[in-house]
Amino acid sequence: MPLSLGIAVASGFPAIYGLITAMVGGILVSFFVGSALTIKGPAAGLIVIIASAVHDFGNGDAVVGWKLTLGTIFTAAVFQVVFARLKFGKFVDFFPISAVKGMLTAIGIIILSKQIFVLIGVKPINKNGELLSKPIDLLMLFPQKITQIEHPIFFLIGILSLSILIIWQISNSNTLKKVPGALVVLILSCIIGLNFGKNTLQMSEYDRFFLVVNQKVSDLFHFPMSFEGIYQPKFFVKYTFIFLLVGSLETLLSVKAIDTLVNKGKSDFNKDLQAVGIGNMISSALGGLPMIAEVARSTANVNNGAKTQWANFYHGLFILIFLVLIGFLNESIPLSALAAMLIVVGWNLARPGVFIQKWKKGKDQFAIFFSTIIVSLLTDILMGICVGILVNISFHFLRGLKLRNVFQLNYQLEGDKVVVKDFLVFTNYLKLDELVTNQNVKLLDLSQCTFVDHSSKQNLLLKIKAKENSELPQLEIFGLN
Repeated sequence: MPLSLGIAVASGFPAIYGLITAMVGGILVSFFVGSALTIKGPAAGLIVIIASAVHDFGNGDAVVGWKLTLGTIFTAAVFQVVFARLKFGKFVDFFPISAVKGMLTAIGIIILSKQIFVLIGVKPINKNGELLSKPIDLLMLFPQKITQIEHPIFFLIGILSLSILIIWQISNSNTLKKVPGALVVLILSCIIGLNFGKNTLQMSEYDRFFLVVNQKVSDLFHFPMSFEGIYQPKFFVKYTFIFLLVGSLETLLSVKAIDTLVNKGKSDFNKDLQAVGIGNMISSALGGLPMIAEVARSTANVNNGAKTQWANFYHGLFILIFLVLIGFLNESIPLSALAAMLIVVGWNLARPGVFIQKWKKGKDQFAIFFSTIIVSLLTDILMGICVGILVNISFHFLRGLKLRNVFQLNYQLEGDKVVVKDFLVFTNYLKLDELVTNQNVKLLDLSQCTFVDHSSKQNLLLKIKAKENSELPQLEIFGLN
């Protein structure tokens, strides 16, 4: 609940619509899913894109920007359903793992750069009076602004909240983990903020330091979505495509990640993509954010013993109960506490360990990963992942990959045996996956392969794990070593 509120605020949406997205993702989408144990709801990984869309469409008017952004979310959702019906879920394997990791790390850095200013309660304004928004500019400005804190109590609330969340994250205590750290932060920050911080504020400052919810439950049926953004085709096409690409990719990757945690049958990627598309159409019509199958909440779901999609259903139902019965407590939440929650999310995406892991995978994988991050920070997420893909292909050309083999797999099908030759890379891997899935292949021979890239290797290792879990009992892979 607090994370859904925080994601909405950071995205430039009215706060209550973060809860609406989580409700739709739980109560309605649970009945359509292809991955029973994933939790559907608003994603921190989309904050950067949503906030940019609201800014570009609204040109300073947040309400207009919100309404026009809803139109692009709905349009992207329609494409998600269409692509799912066309069985496009398999294309998750087309995106190289290191580029995707770079995209997520860049999103983490952007979240950190924006939320650290909310945590200290200072606007990121430079000496010329300009409000900064680019992540690199924000990170360079932060050391100057840390000495300009106006209301120390809210800074202390932020630091206390951050400390609690870190303790909860690193603790091995099962007793401690039974109570969510975010819930502890919520209760303590509200008590401190209302008893010690509120009296230090003027009325005009209240919305700078506390969550302000201007909507009532009855407002949720006004259907604020507008398609007038189509008259700004540059932005409409751009954000529709980015919501479609990043939202679908994060969903499919989350489903893939959860599949590796549980010894269940393979999830239906296309069915889950369709479910998220249906959820996004409903959510955007009501004014909500785009939803995905979110990996952190889904992992927590699995680790706490979830067995069916009813866990996701109750997740949405409890949020509905909160909204109806005690939603008035929303306006008691200090923004610095919500910022602390998002900072932890950003840190988990961009922590130093992620860079170290990629370096250990090889200099080429680190180059793909790092170039995706830098371009994403300097331009946008879409351009970043495109550059990551191009860098990856460039390395393969240097290794001897022929142009004809970029998308075309060189193979021989001998009964129930497939012999792969030349290069097996992320761009032609889909053909191999199709052969294994549809041709009843029992033996995959890679001994004649010149090169197997990192992404293809990881996908094959998942198939080996699936075999060990009796999900692909017929498949033998030879020559991968």
